[in-house]
Amino acid sequence: MNEYFDSRVIVSKSGCWEWQKALNPNGYGKAYFNGKLRQSHRISWILHRGKIPVGLFVLHHCDNPICVNPDHLFLGTQKDNMHDMIAKGRKNGGWHYRTHCLKGHEYTLENTHVNDKGHRYCRACGREFARKYRKIRSLTREKKPLKKFCKNGHEFTGDNTHINTNGHRVCRTCGRQRKRKAEGWNARILP
Repeated sequence: MNEYFDSRVIVSKSGCWEWQKALNPNGYGKAYFNGKLRQSHRISWILHRGKIPVGLFVLHHCDNPICVNPDHLFLGTQKDNMHDMIAKGRKNGGWHYRTHCLKGHEYTLENTHVNDKGHRYCRACGREFARKYRKIRSLTREKKPLKKFCKNGHEFTGDNTHINTNGHRVCRTCGRQRKRKAEGWNARILP
């Protein structure tokens, strides 16, 4: 297996043994070893150092995911991996350290919404999403025909119709009746 493995590696100037064959979506080398598909740096550890204890991961000193040089590899826990990643600046410690959203809007007091669970959301992205949603919804929704009469049976005509501040049609006759009724109650209540 060593000849097979070594034939798929090129040594770089930095001393990394770079895997030249298949890669997984995260950029790590992969190959079949003992009938199972495994990451190439784990195969390198097994070939050069022996078994990997349960619960431990093979980590890179060099931060090169395609490196399989056993001198650049070490064992550690997932916690060790996360601390190593933050210490080397590959990750800034999580979303709460980010200064901009994924679309590039800055997290400022005016542009940031924090929900009940403490998660931040970009208001500009939220407005953009809502605008697109309303547009799609308006295109797919059937328009209802306008009613010809109000709920009290008065016909909506040009003289009997008022458009309120919300854009809704209001029957003027019903409005006058409500006003008279309210004035009558006020006359009884007030001396």
